[in-house]
Amino acid sequence: MLVTHADISATLGREISGDELARVGELINQVSDLVKAYCRRNFGRVEGDVYTVIAPNDQTLELPGSPVHEVTSVEIDGVPVTEWTRAGSTLWRRWGWTVRMFSDVPAEVRIVYTHGNDDVPGDVKAVICQEVARILESAPGLASETVGDESRSYADAVPVGLSKSAKAALNRYRRKAGTLSTR
Repeated sequence: MLVTHADISATLGREISGDELARVGELINQVSDLVKAYCRRNFGRVEGDVYTVIAPNDQTLELPGSPVHEVTSVEIDGVPVTEWTRAGSTLWRRWGWTVRMFSDVPAEVRIVYTHGNDDVPGDVKAVICQEVARILESAPGLASETVGDESRSYADAVPVGLSKSAKAALNRYRRKAGTLSTR
């Protein structure tokens, strides 16, 4: 969980009642999952993550999941390599990552590393808390009403989704989609 019941209680300015505990827990999970999906990242620390990629035709290889804390091992086609340098979340290798000069089959690079935030950023926690509070505090009831020819509609529940303001606040954490060129 990216936030706790206590965080939600502080945002609401009141204690969460016993009847609400299960619902708040489920909303925390749902909104946290929406935030992770929207940002295309996991905000927690991940130890021993395995990243496998087709060798780039370059000297650099960018690792996902910034910040990168430690790279445990690097292999090219199952053979350990040690002649690389890490700068932030980028691995650099003087000879590049491709090892097959005249082969149609690209090499595969396998990296085991530790990455991610030790703590969830405060503004991400604030967005999750505000979205959970918004959903909790909205009451179902009359959603629209038309007087001419008498039409009414009622809302049973508020749909769980990120608001425009939440997305705007999270945009700086959102990973951009990219492309890889292959030959």
